[in-house]
Amino acid sequence: MFSVGAFLEEAKDVPYGVGGTPLMLSLAHVIRAYGERLIVYKDSTRMVEQPLRSYDDLVKIVSDPAAKTVFVVRDISQAQITLIDLVAKAGDAPPLKHGETRSLNSAFETLKRWWSGLPAVAKVISLYEIDRQARLNGLKSLMDGLTGSVDRFDFMLGQLPAVYSGGPVGDTLTEKDAKTICDAFAEDVTLLNSGEQIAQGQVAQAICDIYGAKGDMIECEKVVSKWYANLNPSQRDPHKCDHEDAKQFLVHMADQSVSFSTKIVKLLSKDYGFGAVAEWTSLHIKDYAAKLKQAKSEIDKAKPVVYKPAVDEGVHEVHESEAMWIGVPKNAASLIYTLDGSDPRHSDNAKKSDTKLDLVSLLKDRPNVKIKMRAVDQDGNTSDVVSVELVSKERKYEIQVESDIFGEKEAIFKCPDDTEGLVAVFKSIISYGVKRKLLSKDWAQKIETLLSDLNKDK
Repeated sequence: MFSVGAFLEEAKDVPYGVGGTPLMLSLAHVIRAYGERLIVYKDSTRMVEQPLRSYDDLVKIVSDPAAKTVFVVRDISQAQITLIDLVAKAGDAPPLKHGETRSLNSAFETLKRWWSGLPAVAKVISLYEIDRQARLNGLKSLMDGLTGSVDRFDFMLGQLPAVYSGGPVGDTLTEKDAKTICDAFAEDVTLLNSGEQIAQGQVAQAICDIYGAKGDMIECEKVVSKWYANLNPSQRDPHKCDHEDAKQFLVHMADQSVSFSTKIVKLLSKDYGFGAVAEWTSLHIKDYAAKLKQAKSEIDKAKPVVYKPAVDEGVHEVHESEAMWIGVPKNAASLIYTLDGSDPRHSDNAKKSDTKLDLVSLLKDRPNVKIKMRAVDQDGNTSDVVSVELVSKERKYEIQVESDIFGEKEAIFKCPDDTEGLVAVFKSIISYGVKRKLLSKDWAQKIETLLSDLNKDK
């Protein structure tokens, strides 16, 4: 410890009689020489620091006839220099120039910037696994204290290492100790840097649970978007919704200008009174998910009733001379249907009928047809799907020729369970052979004669 007041009094007195300018220069050289190792206190009790940030601060000391200021020089060991550098690197400090040594002050400022730049939710320790929470709590308590006056030396070389060593290390710190401490600190920095992403993942999983799914924000978007797409137009209209949370949900789902993640972790969470997830100072995941679940329930309940077409589902064998009429159900405006087995609500091949429909007419000389139907009201709301397969009694054993995904021809037919059916299949194959010029008409006639004799002899 060096008493500045005593030095100034002695320098001013005879035989020296030094004036203000040399005294200012001598003190300035001391400050410059020791740099951050020099701590200036207001008096010898060393209770209160006296920062020297400007020329005027130095003038006040030199001109004070009863200055009690003291200088204290603290040494930094090589192990502590290593600690300072590794701590700064963990906080993403810029690389040093060749031959440059990391200063304690710059490392301290790096830590302050890192901590202040973390989103609030990343500092909610209950977000992390329980076995990591004790040490993270210690680090958080320490870093939260940076808002006031802090002894930087004590913070960097005493308090911070103590969080990871279980107690003060002081001058006994070794290079190995410094690396061990900094490795643990770097792990915590990495974990805290990912805090916002962890919070978003937990929010996504809580929402997935509502839809009976598991996963991250990508999976969450899939299940929520699928649910939203399956709503009818009336359900998707926020103006027809009286429930405020449900209305906000629908408004944001309809907005295509922002990402799904932004809707969930920022916009909708704000509308529900929790604020953006990144700004949370405590976790609201359960409460947020509960509001979303209620909103979903209200939207689902708003589904208007559209009665499905009245017909017995399943397979029906019919004569082509018969008729099977299906009417438009009450409160519906039309029927939509497909003949390829796809859902008419989402198919580009869907056909529409505003009046009653004869299903048998859809056979059109085919052995069978698979029909899927829905009733539709004036707002575009649809009934449940109805599936019917019609099989022609006259043509059910005829082969149907279709192309597979590679363009190859495939023949499909009902398997016969009697001789008559078997003969019908053979005749259908013969007819196909004639059409493709694989058989001559004479040969076809001869084979059909044999088949007719087979049918007589059965």
